[in-house]
Amino acid sequence: MLYLPWRNKTRDLKGSDGFYKTQYFKFKPKFAEKMDAYEPNMDEYSQAVQKLEDNGPPEDGWANLAPQTEEQQHEDVAEGSRDDPDFEAITPAADRNC
Repeated sequence: MLYLPWRNKTRDLKGSDGFYKTQYFKFKPKFAEKMDAYEPNMDEYSQAVQKLEDNGPPEDGWANLAPQTEEQQHEDVAEGSRDDPDFEAITPAADRNC
């Protein structure tokens, strides 16, 4: 009900049956235009959430975000580089055995 001006929660936001849902559906056409202005990508967002719920997270999601990182890690391991002991406290335990 963020898109509807109100002063009294009981009188303005709750329907005659005492539920917010009633008022929401009553005024939905009135503030649909405001919703579109504040949530321009709602359709894409809903599709992405549905896709995530249906398929789960992508296995190569991190590779899409930073594709060079995995290659760099393999190069570092091949060269025999090690983490600096001064920074062990901030290195996640899973990455220490690379």
